[in-house]
Amino acid sequence: MDGTEIKPLHILHTADGTPYVRPYLGTDPATGRRVRPYREFPGMTDAEAEEAARAWLDAADAARRSPCLTVGELLRRYIDSLEARGAAPATVDAYRRAARRRTGRLSRADAATVTTEAVDGRILELLRGRGGARLSPQTVAQWRDLMHGAYRWAVSIGIMERNPVDGSPRPRAATTEARALDSDAARRLAAALANVATDRTRRGPRAEFARNAAAAALVSLHTGMRCGEALALRACDLSDPLGPPALWVRGTVTLDGGTPTRRPTTKGRKPRAVAISPALRSMLAEIHTARALETLYQLPPRRDAEDAPIFTTGAGWMNPKSVSRWFTRYARENGYPPFVTFHTLRHTHATLLLQAGIDPKAVQTRLGHADVATTLRTYAHVMPARDAEAADAAARRLS
Repeated sequence: MDGTEIKPLHILHTADGTPYVRPYLGTDPATGRRVRPYREFPGMTDAEAEEAARAWLDAADAARRSPCLTVGELLRRYIDSLEARGAAPATVDAYRRAARRRTGRLSRADAATVTTEAVDGRILELLRGRGGARLSPQTVAQWRDLMHGAYRWAVSIGIMERNPVDGSPRPRAATTEARALDSDAARRLAAALANVATDRTRRGPRAEFARNAAAAALVSLHTGMRCGEALALRACDLSDPLGPPALWVRGTVTLDGGTPTRRPTTKGRKPRAVAISPALRSMLAEIHTARALETLYQLPPRRDAEDAPIFTTGAGWMNPKSVSRWFTRYARENGYPPFVTFHTLRHTHATLLLQAGIDPKAVQTRLGHADVATTLRTYAHVMPARDAEAADAAARRLS
């Protein structure tokens, strides 16, 4: 950089209102180009975006001032910048573990002198288990993605001239089919979960937890929501009683320092409306109404009833890991196969829709996938039956 003073930070907005910054950081002396990195801050207010942007720029400035930046330090500062920009706590924790456990001797190397050969050599070491246990291609790919992202960030803010990870192929994880329950098993499970969710005969904290966990699982089976998305539902996310029954998926619950915290964005970064049956909407409304009556006479009066979680044991947002563990235990106790977990509910919802002939684009929208290609890739094994139906339809038309 040429030492040009950074201009005041301005918060701009994309067409959909997402705040972003594109500050001028001077000129790269190696290329003569103006350095103007771009960062979006989805789900944040302008004030939150400005705070996150300043933290990101502070990390970038510290990196530029470092006389010798090691790979380990580069990864640390990159992960800090992701955290400042609002990355999910689970992602931040996973990246920190990967940086600490997978980088090895490369962590002490000068980041500016690391070659593609060195990165590729470390990838092969991890895959072959040299100096430790052999890791799966998926785990090694995560570390490679971390390295690639860190160097891409460093290039964007002008502290590196190139990304040595570009030339190192990403390990390919073995393709696994998304397993789902068949329609009969799914129907039985839905009825059983509804019974648990509406059972008011049992009392105590464990019974209350089971009712809420079962209701959240039932929502996932009916909508394809992820566990954290279902637990993030609030009273204001229920559609108007006079309109078509639907749920707004506008957040997710993650663990932040071990504490369940609602984040105002989903994994796909975009809110979505998911249609539901009138019966499911009535059940959710009854859950909310019962809780509202329980807290009506609390002192001081609650002013955030519409923002309160639908699923809660009275201590705020429910822990997604605890709810997932409850469902896994429930599935085993009731004779479901070992592959059945909370996420299986999402796979089951998508599979049943595709088998029923629902357009994959509509399934993509309900699941919140970034594009329909993700849906088709994940559920490709469901398509042969659809293809056979297409062949039969064509034969009938042509005979």
